[in-house]
Amino acid sequence: MEALFGIPADSSYEMRLSLLMKSEVGLWDVLESCERVGSLDATIVSEKCQNFEQLLNLYPGIASILCNGSKAYISFLRLVVPALGVDRLVGRRIEKLPSTSPANASYSMDKLMQAWSTAFGYGFAEGVDVLLRLRAND
Repeated sequence: MEALFGIPADSSYEMRLSLLMKSEVGLWDVLESCERVGSLDATIVSEKCQNFEQLLNLYPGIASILCNGSKAYISFLRLVVPALGVDRLVGRRIEKLPSTSPANASYSMDKLMQAWSTAFGYGFAEGVDVLLRLRAND
């Protein structure tokens, strides 16, 4: 967030969220809850997705949904799309981007920044599953 948005990493969580919203970027996790042993996404079980219906009702102008890595993308497709229905997602860009997790050693910080900034024009989030591009009306 600091490199692409100029948001100091040592800012409070609330301040970082506020500054992201001013940049027309929202953060939302795909999963509301899950169980996993250890820190690897491969061990995640008992997934329950967030209420994207409520999110899209609150922010109908969400134009892009960028998933932070394969697990977030697969969970979105497997859990959220059937719950919402394809019609609610028509016209919205949904894209899988490389994970910003330190476990993703195959991507340098430069490659991550290039992928995320290119995909959104200006966005990247560490430790968050989804970046949401908000329209000015929201």
